[in-house]
Amino acid sequence: MVQSLLRERVMIWRAALIFASSSLSLAAPCALAAEKPAQLAVGVGAFSVRDQTAVSPMASLQYYAAYRLFEQTAAARFQGIGPILGLSANTDGGVFGYGGAYVALRVLNRIHLLPSAGIGGYARGHSKNLGGVFEFHLGAALFYQPLSNDWLPADLRLGVTYTHISNAFIHDRNPGADNIADNILVSISTPLSMDFWGTARGS
Repeated sequence: MVQSLLRERVMIWRAALIFASSSLSLAAPCALAAEKPAQLAVGVGAFSVRDQTAVSPMASLQYYAAYRLFEQTAAARFQGIGPILGLSANTDGGVFGYGGAYVALRVLNRIHLLPSAGIGGYARGHSKNLGGVFEFHLGAALFYQPLSNDWLPADLRLGVTYTHISNAFIHDRNPGADNIADNILVSISTPLSMDFWGTARGS
């Protein structure tokens, strides 16, 4: 059993390195043109909400790189495609890490939608059996930008994220897991004069 667990962890770390490398290669062509900080979404919610026998509290992190392909002006609905890295863990010991791409869409002036897709590795622990280590990620995050004031950072976003994990029957079992989390999105890099969506602070 110990050897099986070690083998599973090694496979997940190998997958994470591959996903990180692919995400960085996607960012490379537009790295020099990036003028906005990356964003980190920190969330708390529930894992496998549609399966009452497996639902458990969950915490998540999602890193949205600032570098985007096909980036448009700040007023455009379509804001470009960029790399995403994510990690989630539930209280039953299940851990899922993934890498992929996200699309930045401006729905309204202060409302933004970030659908994403990727591939990753799942360590079950005592959580739900998703069929195996290799899994796919599909998700969508909806964020609202409150009006800035003296106590609220200008680049803060509040939102909710839905994610789906499944293996598309690559493994014998494919029960999948649907997860929901409330999120806070914050900038984690400079320059301070610009926010993630390309609008000047204080505007």
